Amino acid sequence: MKRADGYLLLVYVLVCSALYLRIRVEPTGFISPDSEYYLECAQNLLDGRGFLRTDAYPIPTPRDETRQVFFAAWPVGYPLMIAGLGWLTGLSLFWASKLLSAGCIGGMLLLFRHIDREHAWVLGLVFGTHTLLDVYSFTWSEVPFNFGILAFCLLLYRFVYGPGRAADLGLLGLCSVFLFLCRYIGVVGVLVMGAVGVYSVWSTQKAKGRQLLIVSVASGLLIALYLYMNYRLSGYPTGIARNQYGVESWGAYVYMVGRGLLSEAVLADVALSWRPLSGRFIVLGIFQLVLLLVFYLREGRRVYWVTHGTYDALARVCLGTGAAYLVLLLVLRRISLFEALYGRHFSPFLLLWLVAGLLYLIAPERRLLYRRALPYELLLFGLSYVLNTPKTIVLDWIRHLFG
Repeated sequence: MKRADGYLLLVYVLVCSALYLRIRVEPTGFISPDSEYYLECAQNLLDGRGFLRTDAYPIPTPRDETRQVFFAAWPVGYPLMIAGLGWLTGLSLFWASKLLSAGCIGGMLLLFRHIDREHAWVLGLVFGTHTLLDVYSFTWSEVPFNFGILAFCLLLYRFVYGPGRAADLGLLGLCSVFLFLCRYIGVVGVLVMGAVGVYSVWSTQKAKGRQLLIVSVASGLLIALYLYMNYRLSGYPTGIARNQYGVESWGAYVYMVGRGLLSEAVLADVALSWRPLSGRFIVLGIFQLVLLLVFYLREGRRVYWVTHGTYDALARVCLGTGAAYLVLLLVLRRISLFEALYGRHFSPFLLLWLVAGLLYLIAPERRLLYRRALPYELLLFGLSYVLNTPKTIVLDWIRHLFG
């Protein structure tokens, strides 16, 4: 095993260990009301009842078996994956969902390895952030969605900037449908693919542009058929009435979005819009800002800030897809009143933008810059990891072992 692969394995073990410890100490096991519906649908699938959920929010205790409706408020992909993994492994659906999280993290690390074997572990540092540790602790559909959107970016890059292989194009279409089957906002994959197709037709890659447009239309038709099925079975394309534009004032909306984005800017902590800013969040925010400022003042005027790097094109794909996701999220949240935006919703955007930034640094043309930046990266992501990993339970185990 090469040293880089050892580092990558170490990152995986550390992240999965942190998730296990977090789940052990959290009384709810990181199960939210949405999580309960995913697990309920998965259990109904294993029991042979089909894609059903309780028509009440949250699920009442005891559960009313007479109030079961088609599982249309969320796409069926995530509970189907949980049910399949539970059936294959014999684990409870709770632990099957957590195993799925570990599997998705492993899959993303392998994608990083495919991009750059030597520095895949550096890209894997993104899992030390508060937001991603939180998302992968919970039983949430963002778990497979984040894997899918990263794979989508890599496939889109390979098709547009590579030889344009039919296999990449086919996988790209399947990936766009997979994103939608995880979360309805996954339609962003079709929109991005279509937008790139239109741009390519008007530029020098007309053949690739036409192919992208054909696949995006085909994927869009499959999505439209799914929404029509939902409409026939539930009365609404996405299972419930969602159009509530104007219920929330623009001031409240802008404040909620601003607080959410501010929270994502500080990698080691969270600032939920419905809570006052904590002293810890402010201190960590100032520390991160000072750290970045020190790095820029020391290295910002060096000559090794080259303008073109090996991974810049892939970084642009990640930035563009992340931005498209964020814009669509903000539009949907404005016209459809659901919970306040926070790390769960922003996680695909954060993931892609962090990966894009790290891709810029690990480009072979910027190797000196990478070496200069690495201590700052390790300090920033390492601090976030330590602060968001339970430590008391580890100390108790050590005392019990040597006591």
